[in-house]
Amino acid sequence: MSMDAKIKAYDVYPVAIRAELDAAGIYRDLHERVKNEVLRQKLDFLAKEEDRHKAILERLFRDHFPERQLVVPAESKRPKSKVALDDATRDALRMKFEGCLCIACLRALQAGREAGIACSDAPRAARS
Repeated sequence: MSMDAKIKAYDVYPVAIRAELDAAGIYRDLHERVKNEVLRQKLDFLAKEEDRHKAILERLFRDHFPERQLVVPAESKRPKSKVALDDATRDALRMKFEGCLCIACLRALQAGREAGIACSDAPRAARS
């Protein structure tokens, strides 16, 4: 995959950092909405991972482009979702989503273990 010659590497970092901020915000928002404590722990862990990714990207930007100022977009370019659901549909989707998210979290932790990444900050229930 080739990168468009008009796009400079230093222009990608702010967008990537904005994406990490947005992802952390989504996980934190879900954390406040979900009642399942195990899932709340996983969402908290994922939000902290996004914070860590943001810090890594900021460090890489400073290391590679010390002469440039990092200006992260104030808002995401991602459109906001505005879907109205009845209670039964919302409950069914929430149960399906929570199950999928639990599976995704466990797979991400397993991939980290296989890659030799320590998961010491992982919720206790996910470490088994």
